[in-house]
Amino acid sequence: MQRHLYSARIWPNGEFSLGKVKGYDVPPEVPSEQAPRPLGYSWTKSEILGYLAAQIALGHDGGYVLSSMPEAWRATLERSPLLGLSDAPNSHKAAARGAKGLTAHGRRMLRNGCYLLEKRAGKDRVAMVTATIPACAPEVEKKISGEWAEIVRTFTQALSRKLKAAHGCPWVLGCVEIQEKRLEKQGGMPLHLHCVFQSKVGRQYIVSKSDALELWKRAVCARVPLAENLYWGASTRIEKVKKSVTAYMCKYMSKGINQNVLVSVQEGYTLPSSWWFAVGGVKHEIKKQSVVSTGVLASYLWEMAITSMDSFRWIFPVYIKLGDMEYHVGFTGELSRELRRDMGIIHRSVRAEQEEFSFQPKECPF
Repeated sequence: MQRHLYSARIWPNGEFSLGKVKGYDVPPEVPSEQAPRPLGYSWTKSEILGYLAAQIALGHDGGYVLSSMPEAWRATLERSPLLGLSDAPNSHKAAARGAKGLTAHGRRMLRNGCYLLEKRAGKDRVAMVTATIPACAPEVEKKISGEWAEIVRTFTQALSRKLKAAHGCPWVLGCVEIQEKRLEKQGGMPLHLHCVFQSKVGRQYIVSKSDALELWKRAVCARVPLAENLYWGASTRIEKVKKSVTAYMCKYMSKGINQNVLVSVQEGYTLPSSWWFAVGGVKHEIKKQSVVSTGVLASYLWEMAITSMDSFRWIFPVYIKLGDMEYHVGFTGELSRELRRDMGIIHRSVRAEQEEFSFQPKECPF
């Protein structure tokens, strides 16, 4: 007897991932086509990929899910475009971390962090700081690129502590970019970052331009003392967010890795291992206000995705291709305001009946 089970992750801003699991309750073995079918059928490659899609929808990393699967499953899969692997799972040719730029997960975390920051602090109290590296000799720039992760950590944590001391929201989140025009003219690895934070408590500004400059210069020079003598006067800029915080950040999340960057890596510059950051507890808050369901909520969302796509703000089906065949394994999209309200009613009624959910936040985020 075949059985469908759906798994969904709904993010605080209404985005969602939805996957289909076929035969979820079958023992984790993959018999051959000639072997007796457990519970009436055997596992096929498409069914296993459906299981993987559902696990990834729940937020698990594809490589982790694959490594934790029974050997028979891995032998059946061999390789899967769903996992984003360029070679077979046991390949040693994986790309260096950061070589693909900002990941889809990083973009989604930033969008949801910006959404929650705007709700908590208010759009008119959020600002963006842009911090760049002054013009410097190649040997200094190489050292800075090698220490970039620690520089960003030091700067964002110092900024977060300053916000907390002023009784503001301690969240600091943003992305890393490479200055493309400077890269084309001078080469190297001209890194800079954009981050958003609560800029005011009441009518008082928490962080001034001089504060941001001092924190940034201190963070860089603590890791690369040779940078002390650089001209830092124009290395930071603060601007007020005038529209949506999410839309403001999205302007800086679309750029990828071009050939000039790869040439700089070959010359001894270090590529950032991560192109986004979030400190001050924002990651925990995103997780807290997300809902993961393999119950009624996920089943209702699947039914709506199949029968009423117009009910969503936007929605796309997810397919995987194996050979000449494509398999539908799920959906990704964003709930409309009306659908979020309906999902909230279902969520509260299910909790009232004490039905088991994979994850239950303390308060419904819808």
